[in-house]
Amino acid sequence: MNETDQAFEPQTPISGIRGVTRRFVLRLVHGDLTRRRADCFVINHYAGLQVSGVARAVDQYMGGTINRLAARGVLDTPPGSIYFVPARYAPISADMVAVLSMGEYERFLAQDVALSDANSYAHEQLRLFGYRVATSCCEVDLRNVASSLHGTGQNTQLDPLLATRYYLAGYVQGLMESAHPGETYFLTLVELDAAKLEQIRQGIEEAIEEGVVGTMQGVGIIGTDAVGVSEPRVWMVDLDTRPEPEQIRVPRHLRLGSLLHGNNQLKLSIIGTGSADQVIFDDFSAGSINSLHTLIQQSNSDILRDLFELETLQNETADGDIETRSAIRHKLQIVNDESKEQILVYGNALFDQLFDPTVAGSIRQRLQARDAKTLLLRLDESTATIPWELLADERGLFALTRNIGRQLELVGQVRQPAPRPDGATRRLRVLIVANPTGDLPQVEVEARRILEQLYALESIEIQLTALFGEEAQLQYLIPLLKEHFDIFHYAGHAYFHPERPNESGLLLANGDVFTADMMWALPTPPGLVFFNACESAAAAAAQGSARQESIAMPEEGEYAIELPLGTVSALLRAGTQNFIGTTWPVEDHVAAEMAIACYAELAAGRSVGEALRLARHTTIDKLGFGHFSWASYLLYGSPWNRLINS
Repeated sequence: MNETDQAFEPQTPISGIRGVTRRFVLRLVHGDLTRRRADCFVINHYAGLQVSGVARAVDQYMGGTINRLAARGVLDTPPGSIYFVPARYAPISADMVAVLSMGEYERFLAQDVALSDANSYAHEQLRLFGYRVATSCCEVDLRNVASSLHGTGQNTQLDPLLATRYYLAGYVQGLMESAHPGETYFLTLVELDAAKLEQIRQGIEEAIEEGVVGTMQGVGIIGTDAVGVSEPRVWMVDLDTRPEPEQIRVPRHLRLGSLLHGNNQLKLSIIGTGSADQVIFDDFSAGSINSLHTLIQQSNSDILRDLFELETLQNETADGDIETRSAIRHKLQIVNDESKEQILVYGNALFDQLFDPTVAGSIRQRLQARDAKTLLLRLDESTATIPWELLADERGLFALTRNIGRQLELVGQVRQPAPRPDGATRRLRVLIVANPTGDLPQVEVEARRILEQLYALESIEIQLTALFGEEAQLQYLIPLLKEHFDIFHYAGHAYFHPERPNESGLLLANGDVFTADMMWALPTPPGLVFFNACESAAAAAAQGSARQESIAMPEEGEYAIELPLGTVSALLRAGTQNFIGTTWPVEDHVAAEMAIACYAELAAGRSVGEALRLARHTTIDKLGFGHFSWASYLLYGSPWNRLINS
């Protein structure tokens, strides 16, 4: 142990003692990373490029191991991923080398014209990198880490001062969330270039002045920290004390996998907490399942037509005699009851079709167990079209009895979600975009009602921003989304480009389209994207709405009644952690009730999956079961994710 370690290491072995202060010691050294004394060296790698710079210097002591991993594509992982390489037998002090994925070089330094600050993406990625390095090293109990400052090599042209500030902000946040009680954590930043070393020092001082690294204070110049190199600059901060490390706990749940395998074979697998895998293969009768899906939607249209006629009559006779009003209410109740009975019949048939009792009996048992309250669906593009939420068993409709989330098999590079900004757990930031094409005036009215209801919430601080009608242009939306929003609520139309799916997205004013590529370019994607494909109640009763020629949109694309699955996949790859969308157009008043109820539950600290399930119940209680648009909502993401800590 060197002198610097001795100066700050606790005097007694207090690892794991609850309520004991945790410490972070930051050191800045002029020298060569390979000559440091540390448990772990952190180097970086750009996808598809050769190992170079500091990574190459370390790899020379590793016998070319890192270069071979890069050549096989093992290190071409999403930005922020950490790949640990054992170095116990290499002639360096570290027992482990952590390779930090920087993603694609071109994307990391993309000069996106839609962003007023072209470096915003890179800086927020550095914050993510610091967070990932800290949390990953804490998970494997590596407490003494040495690293160069990532993203400031000769070819990046990023300001080392700013890069230091963002990287340290993420690193300290990662330690705050993951460091074990009573432990001291060391990070040594190493730089050969004396001029850049001074910029890094200034960046550390600015981070301290701005408060992004807690109450860190300079200690000065202490001891020797490497072979032949002396006088490291040292700073220290006591991390917050808490009874035990705060972690995201995954609740007891079932994971159901459903993938199309081979020639019309459905591969079903189920995994429970602490349980063994169960896998079966069954014939996939796409025709039968699609027919049931069509019957459900047809039934919904018929019921909506009946409800629309009765509710119109109810409004017209509001001042009529009691007997007439009572008769109308009775007829409405009958329609709602019949719709519930009919949907349960279809849901049970769909359940039997997908899980044949003679083949999938064990999986049926697991799904029907009373403790199976949380269900994660692992799907591909074929099985994602199945209305899983509309399955029904003896417990009732899955959408009303389980917290359900979907996960898609994502092909290509996937962006890791960034850590939430400091203090974000104490407030809910919401951005609402409604009726951008101008053809849904009632949607705008309902969106303003959502605003009023959110303002009325007293359980938490709410920060609201809204764009209505012609305000919802790309030039105004992009700068807003560069700020972190917990919720991005969109009520309007989807746009689909059949030849270039990446250009599909959300239709805005003046024919603008917000695409998944634009989401990827944002520094921090919203925590939840809530998509409403809206239409009026009259249009819904008339079997849906056709494309309206008056809507301005790019000439080559198509108006879409729902966001294409490919676009949803692209949004998820771009870092959207939670996506709630609709599979058919919803009535505007149902959309408003669902959003109001869902956001109230999220503000109370409930998980996204539970908030969506409870919102369905609230909407049914207010509008009746027959307004079946509540069943159109699906969640893509882990159902236990939260936007606000309870």
